Formats: sequence, C-alpha cells, structure tokens
Amino acid sequence: MIQLKEPELTMKRQVDKIRKEYGHKAASHAFASLYIWKKEMGLQIHMDEQAFTVKFGLRGEHAWFFPCGETKAVKRLVKEVLAEDEEAVFYYMREQDRDLLEQDFPGQFSIRECENDTEYLYDRRQQQELKGKKFSGQRNHINRIKIDYRLDAKKLDAYVLRDVLEVNRFWERRSKEEAGLKDEQAGHLLLTNSGQLDVTGVLVRVDDEPFAIAAGYPLSEDTFDLALVKQVKCLTGLSVYTRNQLIQLLPQQYRWLNAEEDLGVEGLRTMKRQMRPADYVKMYQGFLNKN
Repeated sequence: MIQLKEPELTMKRQVDKIRKEYGHKAASHAFASLYIWKKEMGLQIHMDEQAFTVKFGLRGEHAWFFPCGETKAVKRLVKEVLAEDEEAVFYYMREQDRDLLEQDFPGQFSIRECENDTEYLYDRRQQQELKGKKFSGQRNHINRIKIDYRLDAKKLDAYVLRDVLEVNRFWERRSKEEAGLKDEQAGHLLLTNSGQLDVTGVLVRVDDEPFAIAAGYPLSEDTFDLALVKQVKCLTGLSVYTRNQLIQLLPQQYRWLNAEEDLGVEGLRTMKRQMRPADYVKMYQGFLNKN
C-alpha cells in the first residue's frame, strides 16, 4: 500500500543508500532535490527498504516519479501505484527505466522522451579550466568582470551565511516578477540546511557587497549537482565567475557536474547550452494506455 509523506531530513540516509546501492545518479531523485523542492513541486515520498517513489503534485493528481531502487522492488512499486491510480503517469524515467517498463509491462504504456526534463552533464575539468575555443566566451566574461569590478569569493560557512541568505532574498523579490522562476523557497531550504544536505557553496562579493551565490551537493561519488546560482542583479559574466569559483572548491573526485533540467524555460535552456554540455541524462514520460 502506498503511504505518502512529505520529504523529511530523517529520510536522507535511506534515500541516499538506495540511490547509491542501485546506481541512480540523476538529480531528479536526489534527496536534497526532493527536500528543497517539496513545497513548490508538491512532492510526497513513499519509501520501502529497497525502493522509493514520489508523488508529483505540480503536474497533476496522477503524476509520479518513476520508482528508484532494486529491480524487483521497482516493479512491485509500479504495480502498487497502478493499483491505486489507474491514470498514473510516470516522469523522470532514465533510459534504463524506460527499458524496464517496456520489457516488464509490455503494451501498457506509451513512452516518449521529455526534453524539458532531460538533465545537462558537464565535464568538471573542462568547466574548471575553460580551455579551448568553445569556452572562449566564458573566459572572456570572467576576464571582463574581473577588470570592471573588485571580486572576492568565500566558501559557504557560518560566517558568511547571513550574507548568502540576503542574496537569496534579493533574488526572491526579483524572481517573483519574472516568468518561469519558482524557486523562492528552494534556495532558502538548501542554504539553511547546508550541513544536513552536504552542500558546498560560495559567496561572491562585488566591490565589497554580497552579490552572488552558487551552491550544490553530491549526487554520487563522481557527480556533483550545480543546484543554485543567483545574483542580486544581472552583471554580465558574474554567474560564470561564481559558478567557476564553486567548481574550484570541489574535491577532485567529481568528474561530472549535473546542472539539472531546463524545464522548457528558454532562458535556462540557452544558458545551459552555452555552458557546453558534454552529455545528457535523457528523461522519458510513461503514460498508461487506455483500454
């Protein structure tokens, strides 16, 4: 029986254990992602010992994340969801999830790729060094802003948290006036629970004023999630500089950077493509066929 609860910090260990044990590296099912977006995306989680699934309120009463976990447990959860919701739609399905659904539930679902949910992957070394012609634009942005302004970057800790939260509040006020931006609470939850969520972050001061932040968290032993980049107001090159400062702080174990999906927001899509992705985590949707 499906029992849904709002994601709580006490669930982190079990969610992380399931994802690590069964090799789920996508940002969609990371505990930190589920926790910080729980309000704005209407997320509720059902968890067994070997698998979990998420109800996805933002996309309607029949929307679910495809289960994550051990294969038999995933199949069982799919059946349990279908028993309770005859119009269920599964989102955030990776290619291997799509294959499982096609093989073990033949003919029951129509499956299609969802470009808006596909996650962008970047080579960490490339993003850190920004060498070569294809990264010349980002290098030029960084060089220009370092000439125009006095910049200072500090790692996120208790001493800079107040300034970091102030930058987030400025962004919240600005984002309410801009279409497609609905992350007012997510940033606050990420920053105020940085210790529990294993967050690494950076604050950038511009001419001694707190001006930009970037932060994220581990998705696996070799992949880091670039979850948040915000600034008080747009300065050309500042987001590139701030993101690069965060990447410089990361341990060398991280080979990949995941910048999550673009949600179909044109500005986000343009920015993520301009970062020169090295790969993608393709995502699919599964719609139950009607008899």
